Amino acid sequence: MTGEALIAVAFAYVLGGLPSSYWMVRWRQGSDVRLVGSGNPGATNVLRVAGVSAAVPVLVVDVGKGVLAIVAARWLGLGETQLGAVGAAAVVGHIFPVWLRFKGGKGVATAGGVFVALAPIAFGVAALAFLVVVVATRIVSLASLAAAVALPIVLWRLGAADPALIAWSVLIAGIVAARHHENIGRLRRGTEPRLALGVREDG
Repeated sequence: MTGEALIAVAFAYVLGGLPSSYWMVRWRQGSDVRLVGSGNPGATNVLRVAGVSAAVPVLVVDVGKGVLAIVAARWLGLGETQLGAVGAAAVVGHIFPVWLRFKGGKGVATAGGVFVALAPIAFGVAALAFLVVVVATRIVSLASLAAAVALPIVLWRLGAADPALIAWSVLIAGIVAARHHENIGRLRRGTEPRLALGVREDG
């Protein structure tokens, strides 16, 4: 990798690790998001424990981390292969943040932000898959897995200009899926919790 690429990857990792969910719940309730609800420091758990008004900003920030990482890398003049590495670094940063002793979220929103910037059409299709599954089942983890699987398939079907981008999308999808291993186990047992229709409106 070039020096610029290494800088972009390091920046993406640090940026991806910014713990928006932890900060939001700490600010709104004075509690640790890792010790309430599902214990996952992500927007879905913030929704459960602090309401919509807290979860939406967290989601926006987490998506924004992925977008900003790619925008910064493009500003440095990196090519598609290197942009994929930057995107993966942002997702890994979210999952293993140095700020929270390497115990972070599941990377879905940040991965979404990466592909908003890298491949907006493919992201749109994956987001639609997410929405269809979450509306049909009210299981966020299943919807996240559906989106992760859909993304590289859509990129392939669209004929992505750089095959490396498809490879990176497969890697990122694999990272997100691996982070959901406990959810996959509960899905197989039929014990995965569903998102309540009457979610809290306020913290």
